[in-house]
Amino acid sequence: MPDDTSQHVEKINSERNKMLEALFTAQSIILAEIAATTSAGPYLSRLVDRRNAITMERNQVIDAADAAVLNLPTVQAALSNLEKLTKEATAEANVMKTTTDKITRATNLLNIAHKFTDLITTRLE
Repeated sequence: MPDDTSQHVEKINSERNKMLEALFTAQSIILAEIAATTSAGPYLSRLVDRRNAITMERNQVIDAADAAVLNLPTVQAALSNLEKLTKEATAEANVMKTTTDKITRATNLLNIAHKFTDLITTRLE
């Protein structure tokens, strides 16, 4: 993966992590306030609503960051190639079930798996 894509992925992950940390801090404070609130009522209800909203927002931040990374053009190209390799590996494994030459088929499958791993380490890291 070119350096600029790698940097984009790292930046997205870094900013996502900072946002998640801030949301986690806020959620912890809200949970402590809920625990300290001694009576039911509108204040407690609003605290619970905020806790739930923070939880939902944390999930949305995670999903949005994942989507941003997955939508990078080089990641899309790599995913397409990973899909092709997975199909090849699945076909090879299925042939292995019925063939007498299991060693050759296993070697073929290992070669495909190596290409898969190589693609991940060179394009997605």
